[in-house]
Amino acid sequence: LGATRSSHGEHLQVAHPKYIAIRTDARLELRRLAALLRQGFAEEPAQKWLYPGAWRRTLATELWFRGMVRSAQLRGEVWRLDDFSSVAVSFPPGAYFAPSGLPRLLLSLLSAQSRSSRRRKKALDAELAARFPTEPSWYLAAIATERSHRNQGRASAVLRPILDRCDQTGVPIYLETSELRSVALYEALGFTVRDTFTPSGGPKIICMHRRSRPPRSSGTISDHD
Repeated sequence: LGATRSSHGEHLQVAHPKYIAIRTDARLELRRLAALLRQGFAEEPAQKWLYPGAWRRTLATELWFRGMVRSAQLRGEVWRLDDFSSVAVSFPPGAYFAPSGLPRLLLSLLSAQSRSSRRRKKALDAELAARFPTEPSWYLAAIATERSHRNQGRASAVLRPILDRCDQTGVPIYLETSELRSVALYEALGFTVRDTFTPSGGPKIICMHRRSRPPRSSGTISDHD
């Protein structure tokens, strides 16, 4: 485990048997990480339901993830692998992301062009809010891996430092997904299905929760390491 600081921000590195995960607050990386997330979510059932048109979905998710990544760099954690093949975005208890500034304005203008998307987004947000844990929990907002690098353990590697922090501090972590093929990965990492629901005309949404575990003997994270 090592930390380095550059003119672009702080980089905290966590070694993995095959990969190196880096925590970054570098603003210059924002576009690249947002693009990776947008590409990773391009075929996600919930995104396709919210924005059936490809061009609108591409623009909406690009704006959303740019705002999310920057917000997490400031108030949460953004971890990526050293080769930019995988990224994970998380927020601590009480610090969930909401778009602001230009992304919020552009998203509002985009939503105004589609009543169905606006209606679906409002209904989905209400369902998600009703199911969010009442106990303090970290929130895994997004994770993506380049398509050509999937099924190689990269998602587990980029999530490991986030889960280690939860274990070290005794705080659970929560996520939602509509990608059914991802459920097995999350379960292997200790998540369990907390709830499921299906919005009207939409895909099945799985809400998952992971209780903290006793810290591992090595590889854990400390602000002083």
